[in-house]
Amino acid sequence: MKKDVKRIDIKEFREKGYLQEVNRQFLHPLGLALEVEIDEDGNEKLGGVWDYREDEGIYYDLKNSEQDRIDNFIRNENFIKSEQDIIGNRRMNKLGFIVEPITETNDDEMTTLIHIRDFVKSIKNINTDINDIDDFSKRYKCDQKYKILKDRRAFLSHLNSLCLNQLLNGQLNKEEEEKYYKVRNDICDIIKNQQL
Repeated sequence: MKKDVKRIDIKEFREKGYLQEVNRQFLHPLGLALEVEIDEDGNEKLGGVWDYREDEGIYYDLKNSEQDRIDNFIRNENFIKSEQDIIGNRRMNKLGFIVEPITETNDDEMTTLIHIRDFVKSIKNINTDINDIDDFSKRYKCDQKYKILKDRRAFLSHLNSLCLNQLLNGQLNKEEEEKYYKVRNDICDIIKNQQL
């Protein structure tokens, strides 16, 4: 027997920021927007999808908004980011991906992606100045971590260089040095073994 489908309350979907971020991050750049309709009794339901694909698209015009509205958008965005981290980690641990790949990911690719995630995580756990690593990981969307990278060799090589820079800056204690050396050795092994 099939389980009943669970559905989120549409008011919660709107108020918590899901609608905002689906529109802002995905639909608006495509010239589309999902709407919520509220009836005279305050009941909310999903409406249609606005279609402005023929012009510059749809946007919230936050730069011309009142501070209260902007604060609400920031709060919603932070909530959704937190949910993405929590649920994303759960999906990765259980399914091996966050965003489901269209093509099958082979075991070697998955092993490499898991290693990349662990490298970034271990480097961030070392108490040093990691601004360059943070900037780099954001550029490669490492905070979404498990996205398949088109050029893993370039990514790993650059990560290797960042580790080397930290080792050469002379500000690491012995334990931190050992962590960086281990990460560098692992990166080299993956590049060699996976023939990236």
